[in-house]
Amino acid sequence: MGAVGRRAFAMGCFAVLPQVLVAQQPVSLGKPDAEFPEAFTKIGSIRELGDGRVLVIDSKEQTVQLVDFRSGRASPVGRKGSGPGEYGNPSRLIALPDDSSAIFDPSNARYLIVRPDGTPGSTFQIEIAGAVRFGGRGSAPRGTDAIGRIFVEGSNIVSNAEGNVAPADSAPLLRFNRATKRVDTLAFVQLAKGNTRAEGNANGMMVMTGLKAFPSRDDWIPLPDGGVGIARVRDYHVDRYSPAGVRTSGPPLTVSAVPVTDAEKAAWRAERGGLAAGLGRGGAPPKNLPPPPQAEFPEVMPPFVAASLFAAPNGELWVLRSHRFTDVPVYDVFNAAATMSRRVALPATKARLVGFGNRVLYIVRRDADDLEYLQRYRLP
Repeated sequence: MGAVGRRAFAMGCFAVLPQVLVAQQPVSLGKPDAEFPEAFTKIGSIRELGDGRVLVIDSKEQTVQLVDFRSGRASPVGRKGSGPGEYGNPSRLIALPDDSSAIFDPSNARYLIVRPDGTPGSTFQIEIAGAVRFGGRGSAPRGTDAIGRIFVEGSNIVSNAEGNVAPADSAPLLRFNRATKRVDTLAFVQLAKGNTRAEGNANGMMVMTGLKAFPSRDDWIPLPDGGVGIARVRDYHVDRYSPAGVRTSGPPLTVSAVPVTDAEKAAWRAERGGLAAGLGRGGAPPKNLPPPPQAEFPEVMPPFVAASLFAAPNGELWVLRSHRFTDVPVYDVFNAAATMSRRVALPATKARLVGFGNRVLYIVRRDADDLEYLQRYRLP
């Protein structure tokens, strides 16, 4: 652990702050500014370009398209494969400088650059010590900052001197500079207990993750300035770390617990096809092994939904509050002082926030046939 990481972790351990009751009524987004007319099967990741066009990954179809809201047309970006201009499993879009982007492709263990005109370019790989999981070349990127440094979460497993592996209680947040190959540790996050099982040793191991539904863990996202924002699950507050690792901590928020009823369990299973997200090496279900175990359910949900944090271009943090499946999703929005400034309600129960652009945000609308449409809203 670097000096910045040790200092940030220690500061986070001993903070004692007053409780604040969450009572603000959420504001509405109103009507969409635009909706792209063509449907998607499952929108996984988006990135708005400088001219307003949007790169979109359809994670179920495993395609990447460049959509133009003005013309209502979409054009394919790259194609399936492992050669030049191709991807095997487009997982996440990240922003690079000069309006370029990159597609994280775990099955080919690389990134594919997308030029500003939407055409595929070269590929690159990154090696980050402490971030390699499931045999890949680094864990999935959480995002980038304004100068293109890539942020990943460190490994969720640890090994001892004999090479035996076990689940980790926490993970470092790592910032990788492609130009200098330098890796910084900015902070640490608490992982969900019992959500990972590791068997074997470093030479031959099997890792099962996603064993718990509604996992109770910290969430985080890189900030445009090169720092990170973290939603802390233990007492639900937000920490913001500057690029140098200086922490700004907001007051804890008191929220009402959401019970996990049979209806919530059924909805959770239906959304995920009935199985827990058990993964083996490479991020895919292990071959020739029994199916992953059914997920374990807690009595109540954590304060916020795991892996749901977004950072707006102005640095605001958007945290998705836990909610019943019949309720409209609501985001708590935190300002530069790590204080909640307002709450924003999405337009429908099945609506999803998938990203931000220039003074806009992008919402997924799902119709009665479970087809998905990309909508653009003005920031409230």
